[in-house]
Amino acid sequence: MFNLYRASQMLFPGEKILDDANKFSHKFLTDKRSRNELLDKWVISKDLPGEVGYALDVPWYASLTRLEARYYLEQYGGDDDVWIGKTLYRMGNVNNNKYLEMAKLDYNHCQTIHQLEWSQMQKGAHTRNFYGHITRQQPAYLSQRDTMSDLLGPKPGCYSKPYITSIFTKSQFSNVDLQAFVIEFINAQHHDKNQKPWHIVMDAVHETLNQI
Repeated sequence: MFNLYRASQMLFPGEKILDDANKFSHKFLTDKRSRNELLDKWVISKDLPGEVGYALDVPWYASLTRLEARYYLEQYGGDDDVWIGKTLYRMGNVNNNKYLEMAKLDYNHCQTIHQLEWSQMQKGAHTRNFYGHITRQQPAYLSQRDTMSDLLGPKPGCYSKPYITSIFTKSQFSNVDLQAFVIEFINAQHHDKNQKPWHIVMDAVHETLNQI
């Protein structure tokens, strides 16, 4: 039932069968959770109630790939997990300590890269004095860049370009605004003029677009 719930979250609009399966499995697991009956006779896992509870509290569409992986590292038991089906169906490799160790190494490596990138972002922000001028939060979808990179692989330009383009197609920007942006983007010598906030932002955008 837990696997049905997880699979049903991959539905597309209009898929009534998966939608019904999602509602049924969610209700079933929620009822079992409220009665503290999240048990399975076929598996003795580290924390099955915690794993199911996390899935109910954090739907797939709201989860972050790396945080999901970090949580699963605590749930994956490796060779120490007792799973009756593993013996009955001769699935000797279903739980493997090598997989667990590789997953930990991968997560630690990724975390190191993220920490380095975050440090560089902070240094760049302080250098350009972003914190002293920016008062409006960026669109939420730009914060999903790291998440999407986990899902799509090393192709940041492919999904960054549509996001950046979409910003300038919003109704809040007039033709005059767009023309002013293009003029300032082309004339890089204006970016450092008087160190005004918009010059700082233009410099950062210029550098980012050149990288893309």
